[in-house]
Amino acid sequence: MKSSLSVFAILLTGSILNAMETNSVLLHQAVTDSNLELVKSLIQDNVNINAQNSDGRTPLHLAVDTRHTYVMNPIHLAIIDELLKVPHIQVNIQDREGNTPLHLAASGFRVIIRRLLVKGAVPFIRTNEHCYYSRMTAAEIANYKGDAICSQFIRSWGLRQNAQREVAAPVSVSPLDTAFCPICLMSQEELADDQREQTPCCNQLICRDDLAILRAMNQACPLCRNQL
Repeated sequence: MKSSLSVFAILLTGSILNAMETNSVLLHQAVTDSNLELVKSLIQDNVNINAQNSDGRTPLHLAVDTRHTYVMNPIHLAIIDELLKVPHIQVNIQDREGNTPLHLAASGFRVIIRRLLVKGAVPFIRTNEHCYYSRMTAAEIANYKGDAICSQFIRSWGLRQNAQREVAAPVSVSPLDTAFCPICLMSQEELADDQREQTPCCNQLICRDDLAILRAMNQACPLCRNQL
């Protein structure tokens, strides 16, 4: 009897593991198909959101890869937001070529890049040596593709992250810095009045969308490090 129960337990465990693996595959497919409702359902079922496919890519890799997309689909962005809401999502997993989601998003839509950086994407991770963008960071990939603004944006965020780790005092803001939104690096001339908002902590003008993202993800101000 004891032996039969042990066999049953092994079979049940195997069935559960197979179901979990199937759900992980389904999540990859749901992201690829832009099936927002299925993505939400699988996340509610506690699917392994960090599962990697045969290329080493997670659902987040697939969601942020907009290299062949020229118009930002609101459903696509909603899927990215659903994935990034999961507390235990790992945004710096590298695929078989060494790409993190940030590498795939580089030179894409800044609204996606901002979300990854706010969630903790590390800008200075390099790809593997034997791949098309050999030993490159996300900023270097953006620059290679001719997108200097995205490259500067990613690099500046990374430098600010490093500075905040190394010093206890808030990062100082120079007059030159205040000519740009410190999050997306858009110049103040590019931003209409209704697109800008002052941070309540240090009274710096930044994009309203950026401020909303920071607040939604419960992040501190990237300039003075006080809670927004």
